[in-house]
Amino acid sequence: MNAQPQITLVDNPTDLRTLRKRLASEKIIAIDTEFHAENRYFPKLMLLQIASIDGDVWLVDPLKVNPEPIGVAMRNLTIISHSGREDVKLLYRALGLIPEKYFDTQIAAGILGYHYPMGLDKLAKSIINEDVSKGESLTDWSQRPLNPSQIQYAAQDARILIPLYQQLLELLHESNKAELAWAASEELLSNSLKPRYSGTDWINWNVAASLDVSAQRVLTRLLEWREDLAEKKNKPAKYLLPRSSALYLAKHQ
Repeated sequence: MNAQPQITLVDNPTDLRTLRKRLASEKIIAIDTEFHAENRYFPKLMLLQIASIDGDVWLVDPLKVNPEPIGVAMRNLTIISHSGREDVKLLYRALGLIPEKYFDTQIAAGILGYHYPMGLDKLAKSIINEDVSKGESLTDWSQRPLNPSQIQYAAQDARILIPLYQQLLELLHESNKAELAWAASEELLSNSLKPRYSGTDWINWNVAASLDVSAQRVLTRLLEWREDLAEKKNKPAKYLLPRSSALYLAKHQ
């Protein structure tokens, strides 16, 4: 890392163009996101953190500038994240980005035998003996301007991923598990971007065994309709039709 890596807040088109040019010269970046999911079907991106291999971090503010133009510049990069299921969904929705190569540090750690799923703070301490502050984990990321504590916290979560990735990759190669970690990360990426099918969610409900075939069919159609409506209205499905109501309608038809 550089002796004095920089943190840059990207909240205007000029800085976004500068970042896009910089990304064109990178090969590996780490990403993290801050988002709000409350009362929404699609979580809303509040901040996108990008870290380079030399420790520079850019905090892209999607409330001030449209981040979509940097999606093209990131398309051919290796992207590192931790527990990135929501991150890759947000990258796709906000930037139109499907990473060409993706590595998830949480999955890699699990393949190496560490507890799964392990949070970033515990994993960083275990693998590279670095402390990760969680002081702003419950902050309101919709508020502007961002305060210095929020900026440092957000930058840290992205910056720590690069040395963590490097050490994990070394351990994976030593144990001949690197290919497995890459494949598992790619599987997470693929599964995260697949359209969700919720019609048979009821199979995992405790009452599934008590439903006759007719009720099962009705409940399947109800859940399909609920999911479609939730996506159109961008509201959580359970708010539109609670589970108890769906079960009642299915049983009584």
